[in-house]
Amino acid sequence: MLTVGIDVGGTFTDLVVIDEASQSIAITKTLSTPSNQADGVLDALKKLDVDLASVRRIVHGMTVATNAVLERRGAKVAVITTEGFRDVLEIGRTQRMTFTMFDPYFVRPQPLAVRPMRFEVAERILADGRVTTPLSQDGVRQACAAAKRMGAEAFAVCFINSYKNSRHEKDAAAIIEQEMGSPTISISSDIVPEYREYERFTTTVTNAYVQPAMSRYLASFEDRLRREGYRGPIYIMASNGGSMDVRFAARRPVNTLFSGPAGGVVGAIQATAGTDHADVISYDMGGTSTDVCLIQGRTPSFSAQSLVTGIPIKVPQLNINTVGAGGGSIAWAEGGKTLRVGPRSAGSTPGPACYGKGGDEPTVTDANLFLGRIGASSLLDGELTLDVAAATRVIRRLSDELGMSDPFEVADGIIRLAVVRMANAIREISLQKGHDPRDFSLVALGGAGPMHAAETAAEIGVKTVIVPQFPGNLSALGLLSSELRSDYSLPFRQPLATADWSAVNVEFEKLLQRGKADFQATGVKPEAVSGLKSLDARYTGQAFELTIPFAERELDAKLVESRFVSEYVRQYGHSQEQSAIEIVALRMAVKADIGRPAITRAPRRGDARSSFRKVYFGGSLRETPVFHRTALDPGFRGEGPAIIEEFGSTTIVPPSWRVSLQPNGNIVMTSQQ
Repeated sequence: MLTVGIDVGGTFTDLVVIDEASQSIAITKTLSTPSNQADGVLDALKKLDVDLASVRRIVHGMTVATNAVLERRGAKVAVITTEGFRDVLEIGRTQRMTFTMFDPYFVRPQPLAVRPMRFEVAERILADGRVTTPLSQDGVRQACAAAKRMGAEAFAVCFINSYKNSRHEKDAAAIIEQEMGSPTISISSDIVPEYREYERFTTTVTNAYVQPAMSRYLASFEDRLRREGYRGPIYIMASNGGSMDVRFAARRPVNTLFSGPAGGVVGAIQATAGTDHADVISYDMGGTSTDVCLIQGRTPSFSAQSLVTGIPIKVPQLNINTVGAGGGSIAWAEGGKTLRVGPRSAGSTPGPACYGKGGDEPTVTDANLFLGRIGASSLLDGELTLDVAAATRVIRRLSDELGMSDPFEVADGIIRLAVVRMANAIREISLQKGHDPRDFSLVALGGAGPMHAAETAAEIGVKTVIVPQFPGNLSALGLLSSELRSDYSLPFRQPLATADWSAVNVEFEKLLQRGKADFQATGVKPEAVSGLKSLDARYTGQAFELTIPFAERELDAKLVESRFVSEYVRQYGHSQEQSAIEIVALRMAVKADIGRPAITRAPRRGDARSSFRKVYFGGSLRETPVFHRTALDPGFRGEGPAIIEEFGSTTIVPPSWRVSLQPNGNIVMTSQQ
C-alpha cells in the first residue's frame, strides 16, 4: 500500500509517495495551478504514475484559504450580530499594530464583511450566560431578506457573550438555513468559543469568508480522486501541525491558513529525530515566501492567535513567521536608485524570467542562476531547463536602472537583501521572544532553503545548518508524519487560589471525550486517541494571558502556579509575586496517531563529483566543485565553496563552511568562523 503527501505552494506543487512495504520513497514537483490547485495535484500524481486504488492515505497541505484572504477573493459575507455591535469588526481594539506604529502611511485593513452587510438584531446574553433579551426571530428573518437582496454567499453569526451561552446563535443559524436554503453558516460559539468579541468575530467572519471556496475545492478534489479509483480517507493539514478529516476542514477552513508551512515544521522535527539537534529553527524557503518556526526540545512554539493581513485569527496554530522572500521574489529599483527585493513574487505564472514562461522581471532565482549558484539544467534533475540568457538580460537591465556597472554586484545584492529579510524573520521568533538563535541549529528545507541557509545562518550567528533528505519536498513528507489533531477550549474564569479543581479536571475530561467522539465519527478508534491539556492564565488585572501545557493527569493550584510563574519569568524576565493569578480558559489538544512512515535513505547513484563550474562568492568567480547528493556516501566530508545538487533543491556551501553527510542522510554544514 502507498501513502501520499501533497503540498501546494505558490510556485510548485510537491508530491511524496511512500511504499509502506519497501519503505521506498518517490518524489516529484510540478508547477502549481493557482486557478485550481487540484489540477497541479493530479498532474503530479500522473507524473509518478500513481495507482490511486493502491493508496491507503492522502494528506494534503494547501493555500486555498490563505490565498482567498491574501487576495481578498472570498465570499460576500453577511454578519448578524447583537444590537450595538455592528462595528466591532471596524473598531477593533482602537490600537495600531506594533509593526505599523510609526508608519505615517498606515491604513487599517478593511473588514472582510463590509458595513452594509452587517445586520443588528435584538438579543442579549450577559457575561455569565443569562439571557436578558430574547432573540428576535423576526429580526433575523429581516436580516436574511436584506442579505439575500445584496447577494450574500455566506453568513457569520456573532452574538455578544455567546461563548457562555450559544443558544441564540444556534437558533439564528436554524432560521438562516430555513430562510436561505442551506447557505454557508459560521457561528462564533462553534468557531471560537472564547471571550474577547473582536477576535472571536474576526475569526468567525474569516471562516465564513473562505468557506465557500474551500468547500467547492475539497468537494471537487475528492470527487476527482474518487473517479480515479481512490477509496481511502483524505486528510487536510491544519495550522496546529496536525491533520484533520476533509469534512471537518470544509467546515473549519480558518484552521488551514498555515496548512503548508505547518507540514514543513513537522518535517523538520522528524528529520532531526534521533540526533543531538533537539533545539532547531525550521527555515522553509519556497518560491514566494519563507516560513520560520522555533522548535525547542523537539516541540514547536505555539500561538493562540496570529495576524493575517492585519486580521486577528484566534485559533491554535504553530507560531510560524512568514516573510515575502522566496525564489520568485522580484527585485526592483525604488526611485531608480535603491535596490529592493520582494515582497511581490513572480509565482508560478509567469515565474522567474529564466523559466521561459513569460516572466520579464529579475527575481532571486534569476540572480542565483546568473551567479552560477544554480546550474541551467540542475533544477528538477534537468526537467526544467533554465534560460541563462533571459536571467542575464533582466539582471543587466536592473543594473543599468541602478546606474551600476557590475551586474554581478547587483545579483549578489539581490541575494544579500533576501538573506537579511529572512534573518530578520528569524530574529522575530528568537531574539524578540527571549531566545538566542546561536543556541539553535537551522534546518533548511523548501526548494530554495538549502541554497541560502548558510548565509542566513551566518547573519544571525548560527553555526550549524542541517539539510534533511528530500528538502524540496520535506513539507509534503511532513504531512505524512503528522497526527490527527483537533483543539477544544472552554472559557473557565476563576481565581487560581479558589478554583474548584475537581470541576477543572472534570471539564478537561469532557473536552477529551468530545474529541474522541468527533474522531470516532471519522473511523478512528477511541483507544488510539490521547489528549494534551493546557490552560490560559494571567495575573489578575492583566489584559493578556499565557497558555501553559500540562502532561499531568490531574492539576492543582500548586502545580499550576509553579508552571505559570516559570513560564512568565521565561517570557518576561520577572514575575509579580504579590499579584494573584487567575485562570481564563481550559484547552485540550486531542490527537490520534495514524502511523508515521519509515523511510530508507535515498539510493546511491553515480560518481560523487560530477563537474566544476564558476560561481560568484565574495566578490569574484571561483571554480567550484558540484556534487550530486545521491552520489555521496555517508561520512562524506568537504569544505566550501561547494555545491550539492539534488532533484528538488540545491545546497550552497560557502567558503569558510564545512560539510558532511550523516548516516541518517542529513547534510550538516558547520561554520568555521
